[in-house]
Amino acid sequence: MRYTAITVQILALALAGAAMAAGPGKSRLAAGQSAEGFGSALMGFVAGENGVRGLYGIPGASRFGEVAPIAGLSAVTVAPGKSFAIGLTGGGARIIDLASGAAVDIEGGFAGADRVTFSPSGTAALIEQSGSGAAQLVTGLPDHPAAGGQFLLNGAVSWAVSDDGAQVLAARRDGVWLLTSDGAVPVAHLSDFGALAFAPGSHEAVVADYGSHAVTLLHPVEGGYAAARLAGAGEGIDSPRYAAFAGTAVLIASGAAAKLWWVDGTTGAVEPMELPARASRLDATAYGLFVISAAAGEPAWLAGRERELRTAVLRAGRGVMCSVPGME
Repeated sequence: MRYTAITVQILALALAGAAMAAGPGKSRLAAGQSAEGFGSALMGFVAGENGVRGLYGIPGASRFGEVAPIAGLSAVTVAPGKSFAIGLTGGGARIIDLASGAAVDIEGGFAGADRVTFSPSGTAALIEQSGSGAAQLVTGLPDHPAAGGQFLLNGAVSWAVSDDGAQVLAARRDGVWLLTSDGAVPVAHLSDFGALAFAPGSHEAVVADYGSHAVTLLHPVEGGYAAARLAGAGEGIDSPRYAAFAGTAVLIASGAAAKLWWVDGTTGAVEPMELPARASRLDATAYGLFVISAAAGEPAWLAGRERELRTAVLRAGRGVMCSVPGME
């Protein structure tokens, strides 16, 4: 499949903003907050250091709402494209409904946890202890959470879990391992880890090597994974740091340059794109769109591939939808 357009919306969204006082698990988001001038259409949520922001409006006219702090929780992480998040309480983990403000504790021991990684559709998650390389699986999200297996990989810097919770991958700087009840099975060698992600509803995954610039698909086989090169430096990939599946394509963003690439997962065809600034994070929202953020206080962009979203200009900070000239 070949995509005909790459679209990016310049949101001009400073990540700093007025915080609203709130109790545990409650926020102005729960009261149906909308961004002034953009109506009440909610496109998704993005978590930051100070709380959670709603993304309101429609493609081409979108804005973040005010920061809604969630008291008593750390490492608050929004489920991809969903309206709930998981936050850590120091010895536990809590699910927060971002629409209603309701909060439910997840049964199980999570002492020392400091990070949350969701599956691509938000139906499973890993509660991690980054210092020890340990992770606890949680499935049945968001309505029927259940603590599952525990995994350990010394030196792990990143984790990924499939939507059904059946496959768990972990990466060290020098490679990727499949974690099972019997231990760790090596599946890919790396020169320097860049990114790791599962495909929604699938056991297929992608791993990016920051050092060699290679992007590799991981196909499940009996007892492990088979690695197949998808793209790399020869196709212009440069220092990949962020990765996500978007249908049959893989979205890759650089950690060193202001660039991103859409890579066709079938043909390996690469469509490059220049950004006004280097990406610092990549978040999935609803409708197959991704928020690509720069550093705190700098703009963010909304990226998608739908042809009907195209316009002809790129104007940073003007709140317009655009496609990069030459990408048509």
